Amino acid sequence: RISPSYRKSGSETSLKTSVTSFSTSTTPDFTQMLTYGVATGVQFGILSGALHSIDLVVAKSSLTKLPLPVVALLFVFLSLRSRIASPLDNSRPKKKELKGKATPPDIKRPSWTPPGIAFPFIWLTITALRGISSALVYDTVGGKLLSPPLLAMILHLSIGDTWNTITNLERRLGVSAIGVLAVWASVMNAIVRYYRVIPLAGKILAPSGVWISIATVLTMTIWRINKPVQPIWPVKGDGKSAKFKLSNLGQLRQPDSVEDSSEPTVERINEKVDLDSPKVATMEKLQAPSKKVYCRCWKSDTFPLCDGAHMKHNEATGDNVGPLIVTAKKEDK
Repeated sequence: RISPSYRKSGSETSLKTSVTSFSTSTTPDFTQMLTYGVATGVQFGILSGALHSIDLVVAKSSLTKLPLPVVALLFVFLSLRSRIASPLDNSRPKKKELKGKATPPDIKRPSWTPPGIAFPFIWLTITALRGISSALVYDTVGGKLLSPPLLAMILHLSIGDTWNTITNLERRLGVSAIGVLAVWASVMNAIVRYYRVIPLAGKILAPSGVWISIATVLTMTIWRINKPVQPIWPVKGDGKSAKFKLSNLGQLRQPDSVEDSSEPTVERINEKVDLDSPKVATMEKLQAPSKKVYCRCWKSDTFPLCDGAHMKHNEATGDNVGPLIVTAKKEDK
């Protein structure tokens, strides 16, 4: 919030602008770190329990094991909707918000970022490969869903859903850059375990590892090029933390937009000016006659003066912010 006040005395005009900003503390939020771990563990437990229940039903039936197409479809479903077992809010941004891009318009992306339209095709291909490779593993291990290699896939999906919350809902670029390493490690673990059971399954799943490797580099690059560089841990009191949302458990159709959340996040306005100060205040005295143009978008590299950065911001976001123009005129005698 910007509150300018003016005092005029003779040929001198004094402008004082007081700006109240959000907390600039970088204190790690250990509670939220624990939330990430607990949410991932709960989701892994729920999905593992579901697989065990299916094994028990099959064991009591006349079947020796599930038909492979059914297993493939099961893991295709889990790849697409594993978040039904996540206790965290796993809302996704609306396609309109992304405007055909891979990330929200206000996030800088490297020039080599794939177009947004490519991502659904990539993920649908990976989903199919997960289903086929998982069915091959299931058949080779003797028809047991609750087996170490298939649990490795469940762990990968659980970690991925927590990472999606961090990336899409909280929009913590630094935490996302670290979290994607866990996603990468978990898929590599699944590929190795699949390969040890049956090499063909590992080879079929390998493209998933290739794509997530690319996504890892992309995520870390996005974190690095967006200034100021965000910390690699969740910050206490920044208003971004996702909460447990148990009402989403079991829902096949979850909110597809962060805006649909009953607890919307509050994002800071100032992301580059005197971030170590609890409050940014500017006082200047203008000698008449003179005119100055002051920044109101908080993106100017010459703050508090405007450098035109608001034009790029408006183009990217559809906003309409502009500068504050102050003129000091000589009084007529």
